[in-house]
Amino acid sequence: MPEFPPPPPAANDPPPLVRYEDVPTARTVNAPTEWFDDDAAAHRRPSKLRAFLELLALGGVALALPYLFVFFMLAVGSASDLNFTGDERWLNVIVTNLMGLLLVIASLVMVRLNSQPLAAIGWTARDLVVNILIGLATLVFVFSMIAGLSLVLTLLDPTVLTEGTPAQKAIQETFPREMFRWIVPITLWIGIWEETVFRGFVITRLEAIVRWKWLSVLLGGVIFALGHGYQGPLAMVIIFALGLLLGAVFVWRRSLVPCIVVHMLFDFIMFFLLGVTSPDWT
Repeated sequence: MPEFPPPPPAANDPPPLVRYEDVPTARTVNAPTEWFDDDAAAHRRPSKLRAFLELLALGGVALALPYLFVFFMLAVGSASDLNFTGDERWLNVIVTNLMGLLLVIASLVMVRLNSQPLAAIGWTARDLVVNILIGLATLVFVFSMIAGLSLVLTLLDPTVLTEGTPAQKAIQETFPREMFRWIVPITLWIGIWEETVFRGFVITRLEAIVRWKWLSVLLGGVIFALGHGYQGPLAMVIIFALGLLLGAVFVWRRSLVPCIVVHMLFDFIMFFLLGVTSPDWT
């Protein structure tokens, strides 16, 4: 039986349906601005194994850098040749800031390799003003607690605040007084790199491993305190408590802004007070 072509559509007939897969679509381009998007990818956790390996990699960078720097010094000359001020403490400043830079780069690279935006570790401008105000309020709370602790210690031992703490002496032995003139950029940079690493990266990876955010905050506080072990046991206890508070703020706000505000201003005030009250700091 012969086949006849279908009759032409009438003027009032609806247009034929077009399948979705037949419609050409534009290719998605990952613009740099997408790195900071607060979308579902920001809350996607890496696997436990991946998070563990990333923490190992970050720790390897932190442990290897000082040795690499010493090797570099031995390769190009003695420490005195690189020390433009005659103060070997400047070498510690260089190593510390270089290590911070490399740790931040390593953290950001691993976040991007996991197909996450940088908002996943708190690099976001969401609710910027609110987060700044929360940081300032947290700073007031921190210094209120320190003032109360200082009062208790003074009542127990009146010489505590007059003789200087081991933390103050450790800082004076580690950092030169000349660094005091660069206090603003240095404290800002310390706040950025330490919060990016210890709060943004370490806590999110610990959270992926233990699957409980408050336990990750606790473990992150321990790691943060161990990183400041050169300041003595009392300072480590205070830094541990500060790490717990900053970790809690981070998991609450999922932003590094309030943490950086607290960290930067805390270090600024402490360095300023140390410089004013320590005439023997050279």
